[in-house]
Amino acid sequence: MSVTIQNGCKMRSEFVYQENNEETMNGEHWNFGGHLWKISADNSGGEFIVYINLERPTVPENDVKTWTCHVEGEFRILKQNHEGGYKQCDFDFYFNHDESSTGHMVLKTKKLERDGYLTGNLDRIVIEIHFDFKFFDFSKNIDGFTDLKILLEDSIFYFNKALLISQSKYFFEKNDSSEIRIDEKLCDEDEFCCFLVSMYNRANMIDYGAIRSLAKLALIFQAPAIMSICEDYEIRRLLPKNRSDYYKPFEKFKFCLMSSFETAEKYGLELLMQNSLTSFENRKQIREFKDLPEYAELKETTKKRIFKRYLNIL
Repeated sequence: MSVTIQNGCKMRSEFVYQENNEETMNGEHWNFGGHLWKISADNSGGEFIVYINLERPTVPENDVKTWTCHVEGEFRILKQNHEGGYKQCDFDFYFNHDESSTGHMVLKTKKLERDGYLTGNLDRIVIEIHFDFKFFDFSKNIDGFTDLKILLEDSIFYFNKALLISQSKYFFEKNDSSEIRIDEKLCDEDEFCCFLVSMYNRANMIDYGAIRSLAKLALIFQAPAIMSICEDYEIRRLLPKNRSDYYKPFEKFKFCLMSSFETAEKYGLELLMQNSLTSFENRKQIREFKDLPEYAELKETTKKRIFKRYLNIL
C-alpha cells in the first residue's frame, strides 16, 4: 500500500447563480497529489449545494475497490470581495473504478439570501475551499513494507503483516501465510478498505455511514482496538456539544439514543451502554424513550438498567 498526504490544498471557482437552475455548474480542474479535483454546484430544489469532486483514478479492472481518500477542509463564500465567515465541514470519499466520488455541503438558499450572499438572479458567487487529504492505495506492493497479499472478490490488497496481526486475532492465526483469501460473504471491498484504514487509529477518518460496518468487521476479525474506535465514535456522538441542531431536542435525539443502546447490546460495549444511560437527563425523557416501538426489542438486562436510571434521577 501507499499513502499520499497533502496539506494546504486550495481551490477557487466562480459561479453565476440562476434561480431554479436544474443544471450542475462546474468549475475548472485542479491537480493535487496527481489527482484531479474540482468544485461544482447547483441550486435545484431551493437549496444551494456545493460539491467537491475527486475524479476517479485509473485502476486495473481486477483491482476495483482498493483505494480510499479522506478529505478534511473548510470552505467560504466570497461575494463582491466581501469574505463570509468560514464554514467547517468534512468530506469522505470511498470509490471504485466505475464511479467518481463526491462530497457535498448543502446550504439553504433562503439562508444565503438572509446572510447577504445572494441578492437576486445572476449573482456572481465565488466558492473557495481549503482542504487536506490522505489518499490510500492498497493496490501497490511496496518492497520492505507490504509483505501480505489479501484477496477479496476481484480485488487485491497489499498490507503490512506485522501491523495487521498486531490488531487482529483472526489474521494472527494466519500468520504463516503470505497470501490470504477472505470469504466475500464476510464483507465487501469497500468495508474492508475502511477496516484497513482504521488500522492507523484515525477515528476522525471514519464517518457515521461506515461505523456500523466497521464494528461488524472488528467483531468478525477479532480486532478489539478497532472496536474501541467504534465505541469512542458512538460515545462522542452522544455528547450534547457534538449534537447537531436537529438532534438537540430529545424528541429527535431519542432515535439516536436507541441506536446507541442497540449497538452497545450487539457488540457488548459497556462504556457505550453507560454513556447511553447517563444521556437521560430526567424521568420524562425515559418515559418518552420507552414509548418507542424498538424499546420492546431491547434485552431485559438493558431495560432493568434503564429503570434503575429512572429511579436514580431526581
